[in-house]
Amino acid sequence: MSTKPYRPISAAEGDFFIAAQCGNCTKQDGCRIVLLTMVRSEDDPKYPKEWVSDADGNNPRCTAREVTLATVKPGTDRQLWAKSDPREGDDMSKWPEPRPIAEAPRTTILAWFPGTDMYNEGWEIVFPSDEGWSTGREGHQPTHFLPLPPAPEVRK
Repeated sequence: MSTKPYRPISAAEGDFFIAAQCGNCTKQDGCRIVLLTMVRSEDDPKYPKEWVSDADGNNPRCTAREVTLATVKPGTDRQLWAKSDPREGDDMSKWPEPRPIAEAPRTTILAWFPGTDMYNEGWEIVFPSDEGWSTGREGHQPTHFLPLPPAPEVRK
């Protein structure tokens, strides 16, 4: 499918796009793409080629975006590791789906916390406790989990 340069049509659309594409990107620190999109027009040869949309204007995205497990939200894309994308030939089935917290084993897990007025959303390592999960977030419990991999075997 052909693409064309993407430029948000309003500040609100730009804020939403930047939050969705840049807010959890591993390249966020030191990335100049956002700055260049603000000082160049999309027909300028120096406009960042990384911000594109489909030819019909749908599906805006940053092709430079890289994410990690810490940025994946349950029920959203399954792009768990940097450059892991089925459009690029990666087999996404090898990555586990987040499971409901009710199915979590009573052991250390990687848990998803939705955002609230007091807490940001995100993944955290948690431990079982008498009240559910030891989170350091008073009254805020996780909704999904991923099991942690087994400890590596150490040989002498």
